[in-house]
Amino acid sequence: DKYDWGDLCTAGYKGVTPFWNPDFSETGFYRPEIKDILYETYGASVAEVELDVLTGETKPLYANLMFDCAPCLNPAVDMGQIEGAYVMGLGQILLEQRRHCQDTGKLLSINTWSYKPPTMY
Repeated sequence: DKYDWGDLCTAGYKGVTPFWNPDFSETGFYRPEIKDILYETYGASVAEVELDVLTGETKPLYANLMFDCAPCLNPAVDMGQIEGAYVMGLGQILLEQRRHCQDTGKLLSINTWSYKPPTMY
């Protein structure tokens, strides 16, 4: 008990620990193979997520989405599709186990038959 947990977290966040310099962020990038692309779209998102390191509970606090839809016929439909895709992806990453084929590495949990989307309940 030489170090207080709160002091360690504060020092780690500020990057001033003498023995440990953690990075409290995570980034990712996905680029499908050309053969898997039916049409190209571009987007980016940034999210702030609170993580309880003792229980593993996650709580999304803030998200910012940007997506290039080009000319659209109905902006409300596009917004619904973008937000829905984000929530489905968030649910797959935060709530469900990602399962891969041991032989090929192919992702097996790719649709709502193999994972449960997040809900309000």
